[in-house]
Amino acid sequence: MNRNYIRGRAIEYLAKKQLEKEGYYVIRSSGSHGACDICAFSMTHLKFIQLKRQKVEHSHKEELDEFTKLVVPISSDLIITREFWVWTDRKGFEVTLI
Repeated sequence: MNRNYIRGRAIEYLAKKQLEKEGYYVIRSSGSHGACDICAFSMTHLKFIQLKRQKVEHSHKEELDEFTKLVVPISSDLIITREFWVWTDRKGFEVTLI
């Protein structure tokens, strides 16, 4: 496994652990082969989450624009969100709701 994959995977597991503490059941898309990195759901919420890791802050406009094209289901029973999480070393996650 290459170093970037290992670092990215570590951030996915940090996000997974955080969401599980909040009561979500979390499914991780290994190797980022799906439309999102993590799907998290509870009885009332469904979250589609794309994760990025960076050493210093910079814009992720292209990735964010691409992720906004993700079509999500519509439900009157669930709150469904698309979220773009960026991990910056020594700062933690910054979450953008789409």
